[in-house]
Amino acid sequence: MKLNFLEKAAVNNPLRARMLSRVVRPLLHERPHGLAGLSILEIGCGQGAGTQILLARGHADRVFAFDYDPTQLARTRRRLGRRQNGAVSLFVGDAEHLPFPNRSFDVIVEFAVLHHLNDWRGALREIARVLKPGGTLLYEEFLKAFTTAPVIRQLFDHPTTGWFTADQFTGALRDTGFVSSGPQRRFYHWWLTGTATLP
Repeated sequence: MKLNFLEKAAVNNPLRARMLSRVVRPLLHERPHGLAGLSILEIGCGQGAGTQILLARGHADRVFAFDYDPTQLARTRRRLGRRQNGAVSLFVGDAEHLPFPNRSFDVIVEFAVLHHLNDWRGALREIARVLKPGGTLLYEEFLKAFTTAPVIRQLFDHPTTGWFTADQFTGALRDTGFVSSGPQRRFYHWWLTGTATLP
């Protein structure tokens, strides 16, 4: 789903870009040689801050990145500029229907996207389908306590089907075939990030 005006302003601000750099750090610590030579997919690239971090700090050679909103893709293109645009394949896409063959990627990242979807469990199944065995999913999500808070419900448009707790999300990962590959980080019952792999 497309974000409303207020939420788009929230995700496109510089503080959000700084937050993403902290989220990506554990993934890079797991891989001492960075992401060079790996096939990478970013789900919901937004303003392109995450894509830029994967390229600059992760030393990724190439990133496939998409967003449901074409205006966000335009922001990503401007952010990356000519130098980095050649290393990124950008397209309008839907996380519930990924246009790739099975076992296409070594690493998939999603930065607070799944709670926006009507069928987030279906999106997890799609992620598992296109991830190679032994591949890594880096996830960051806002949880039910956050998305159902009165002020958040008043200002933002999150579908009720995207309301999930940390236990529900972790259970869905397990049901989809993922195993945890590192500690989860939580901020109260509001926010969750971690990595998971497919055996």
